[in-house]
Amino acid sequence: MSLFINIFMLAHLSSDIRMFVLLGNPITLRSLLISSLFFSVNHWSRYQ
Repeated sequence: MSLFINIFMLAHLSSDIRMFVLLGNPITLRSLLISSLFFSVNHWSRYQ
């Protein structure tokens, strides 16, 4: 179940990254990556 959630989140995140790359805004992309990294850390620490 968590694997499906991770795949869904990765697909959603990759589509957001593609949109931001097309817009050409590296600052927004960097903040998106940092926030997704913190979300992943919180997710793994909660379900480990």
